[in-house]
Parts: sequence; C-alpha cells; structure tokens
Amino acid sequence: MAYGFHVHPKEYTADVRGFSFVIERDGDLYKAYKSGKGLTFEDDDASEVIQSCINALPNRGGRIFLKSATYEISEIITLKSNVEIVGEEQTLLQYTSERCFWGKDVSNINIENIRIHHVNPEDYSGGTSNGILIEAISSINRNIKIRNCEISNCLRAGIHINIGLTESASGTYGFRDILIENNYVHDLITGDAGTDGNGITLGRGYMEKVRIRNNRIENMLSTGILVGSEVGFGLFKDVKIEKNYIKDVRYYAIDLSGLYDSEIVENYIYNSDDIISSKTYGIFIETADIQPSERVKIKDNVIDGAGLVGINIYSNINRCEIIGNTTRRIKNPTGGGARHILAVGTHHRVVGNLIDGSEDGSDVDGMSIGNYGFIAFNRFFSTTRNAIEEVDKTGLIIAENYIENPSRSGIDLADVTNSIVKGNYVKGVPSGYYGIYERGTSDYNIIALNNLLECDAGRRISYVGANTVVRRNLGYLTENSGVATFSGDGSTTEFKIEHGLVSTPSKYVVTPLTPDAHADKTITVDSTYIIITFSTAPPSGTDNLKFGWWAEV
Repeated sequence: MAYGFHVHPKEYTADVRGFSFVIERDGDLYKAYKSGKGLTFEDDDASEVIQSCINALPNRGGRIFLKSATYEISEIITLKSNVEIVGEEQTLLQYTSERCFWGKDVSNINIENIRIHHVNPEDYSGGTSNGILIEAISSINRNIKIRNCEISNCLRAGIHINIGLTESASGTYGFRDILIENNYVHDLITGDAGTDGNGITLGRGYMEKVRIRNNRIENMLSTGILVGSEVGFGLFKDVKIEKNYIKDVRYYAIDLSGLYDSEIVENYIYNSDDIISSKTYGIFIETADIQPSERVKIKDNVIDGAGLVGINIYSNINRCEIIGNTTRRIKNPTGGGARHILAVGTHHRVVGNLIDGSEDGSDVDGMSIGNYGFIAFNRFFSTTRNAIEEVDKTGLIIAENYIENPSRSGIDLADVTNSIVKGNYVKGVPSGYYGIYERGTSDYNIIALNNLLECDAGRRISYVGANTVVRRNLGYLTENSGVATFSGDGSTTEFKIEHGLVSTPSKYVVTPLTPDAHADKTITVDSTYIIITFSTAPPSGTDNLKFGWWAEV
C-alpha cells in the first residue's frame, strides 16, 4: 500500500512544469512528488503509487509524469476523468495484472509516451486482458487520446475501447472524439486465434469522430485494427483510419463493421508469405446487427500479401468508394474464390486501383463488384484468372480499364444484364479465352468502343445475348462501310466486297454510284463478303462499277 508521506517540500529539478505529480523509481521504491509539496507517496509497487496519485487528483483532474524507468505493475491502474499520464523516454510499465490501465465511464483521458508490456498473458487465457481498456457503461465518454505508446505481448488487445465489456451497459452510452496516434503495438501472439491478439480494438458500441492514424502494428495473432463487431451492436460514424503500417497479421489487417461516413486512407499492409492463410485479409468491411456499413471510402491503401481477398466489402453494404489502392500477392492457399477486390452490395465506385497479379497464387481474379457498380480507370497486370469477373449482376458500368496479360479472360460476364462495357483496353489474352466474354444468361448489355487490337483475332469478344449491343470496338468490327470500285470486262457477273466484320452481317445496304452499276442485280452476304451478282455482265470499262456500301452484324 502507499504510505502517504507528506514531508518537507523537495525541489524537483526536471522540467515537469504543469504536472500535478512526478513519479520516479529509486532502487526498489517508487516515489511520487506533488507539485509544490514534495514527496507525497512511496511504495515498492508502482501500481500503488500511480493509483494513489490518480485518486488524489481533484475532480477537475491533473497530469502525472513518469520519469524514465521500469515500473513493475501488479494491480490494474484505474483511470478517472480528466487525467493525463505521460512518460519520459524509455518509461516501461511491466504488468502482471489482467490489464495495465482501465477506465470506466471516463472522459478527457490522455496516455502518452509509455511502453507497456504484459509479462504473463497466458495466465489470463479466456479473459479480456488488454494493455489499455476504456469502456462505457452508462455515459457518453469524450476526448480519449492514446499517443506515442509502445504496447507488446498482451492477450486480447493492445488498446481496447468498448461498450460494456466487464459489465453490462445500460442507459445512454458511447464515445465521441477518440484519437489513437503514433503507437507501436507488436507481438500479440498468445491465446486463441480469431479472438485474442488484436492490435487496436474499438469493439461494440456507439462511437463518433474516431481517428486512428500513424500507428505501427506488427505480428498479431488475429487482427491489426478492429472496429465494430458483426455479432453485436455497433454504429460508428466519422471514423478515419489513416497512414497506419500493419505487418504480419494472421487474420484481418483492418476489420470493420457498422461504419458509415468514414474513411480508410493511405494504410500500408504487408504480410510475409509464411503467415498468409485462407483467413488472411487486407481490408475487410462487414455489416453489424443494427447498422449496415455504408458510404465508406477506401483510398490510396497498399495491400501487399493476403490469403483470399485484398479488399473485401461484405454483404448488405452500399455506396462505398474504392479509389487508388494497390493490391498484390494474393496467394489463394485453398485454391478457390480469391480476388484482389471483392465488393458485395450495391452502388460502389471502384476507380483508379492497381491490381498486380504477378506474384499471386493460382486462380485469383482481379475484382468482382456488386450491382450498379462503377468500375473505371483501374489497371490490371498478370492476374492469374480473369481481370474482371462478374456473376449474376445488373446495372454495371465497366469503363476505361487497362487489362494486360490475364491468365483467362479480360472481362468475364456470366448472367449479367443491363450493363455497359465501354472504352476498355485489353491485351495479351491467352488462347482459349476472350478479351470480353459474355456468357450464360447474359443479355441487354452494351459492349462498345473497347480496344482489343492486341488480343488474338477470333478471341476478342464473345457474346450470347440476343439483345446485347456490340458496336465500334477496335479489333472487333461489327459495322463497316466504304466505297468499292471495279472494272467490268463484259463477261464477269459476280463482284465481291470484303466487309471485314466479325460475322455475317444482319443488315446491309449497297448503293450504285456509276451508270453501269445500276444494272439489274442481286445482293447476298456471307461471313466474309458482300456479293453483287448481275443478271447480265456489265460492259467493259475502267472503274466503271462503283458502289457505296454499309453493313452491320
């Protein structure tokens, strides 16, 4: 226990102005000096001294400074509102309790510049052991800041903010204004995979204006950043997760649910080949019980290494933007269903992403996007399956994408209707596949103005829809026109115009442009020619037979 010394004031020489207490380690003792009063608390257990300082602060709170040292923590340090705890460089808290810091229904909390290490996480298996846990039970808690901390070897999570974790919540509860910034959370590999070993967790609850930025998270048993819970209630508004570095996370690098009006921006995710499994995802967004995720922007992230999907927007999620991201090394260890980007739901905008399949596993598609999706200006290189694969979709716009060297088709449309495929450039499609492949029950689509010149002739477009319109695609002529000139010799009755179309025209017009061309004749077509057959051979002459012509498949 703390002894509560109140001795003659001791002048403290360090620059700690503005702090209510300064705590230092002196041999086996921990000493707390109160501003203007000197030595106030002393004990051989650092948690007792820190807790005594917190308890001694008035309701308006105060600031506590931890001098550089290793502090042995045996009991949970319980926070109260309006408290700031700041460490000097190399300040280390080694705790053996269930968690290091815990706050319930607290606001205006700042924890900064502290290293936190759990000595014995295995002793709390099946529990909720965390480095820092702050929870709301019956109030709206505001202004929570955790900055510049290093947290390691915890069980459940390094930083955990939640609703009603240790006891049931009731009444009005939640969080507003959360800042988690510049922290290093690493080596959380103890416990049960899928439950324990999460870097930063914002669990169940109602939270608004959350900023998680510039953190470094490495070697997690489960998830790097977890916001929300698909099996509980959750509503998260105005969440911004940006510029975090996340490495070697065995499940989800970033796992989100119940978000709306939020952004996931400029995060770098890297997973080594030896930790990638079918459970390893880059960015994963799902819905929560009471709040479907909606209007989430995923922009300028890099996902380098995943199992099945780089960016996955799951069911019942609408109107998201996936812009300017780079994905590569999707390994597909189970051999099926893998994609760089998969967005279920409707009305997503997928624009300007780079899909690099050069180091993928086998059978990885570039992307598949839900109904009424807008897929444009993306670049695909060397996907090990189709670059764009859409199955049973409607209302898509697939425009101005660049596709190079897919292992199967460039754009594969199976049972797709009422969609537009326009202005795409496809090259390097292998034998047996197509630049654009419409199949199954697909119909009522428009395939137009695409450039397929660098695909093998005969494998550029295949379509099945009776009402699908295919027009003006480079390398796949479906309409053509011109002027054909012949010289009669007085004996020849048949003249052929090579129309250049991909198949036999269904519509054609031949117009005579010279007097001799007006003689009686019939017009027929086949897969190569428009055939003009005169009843009587036209007279001899130089260029005396001229025809204007137009044909359409």
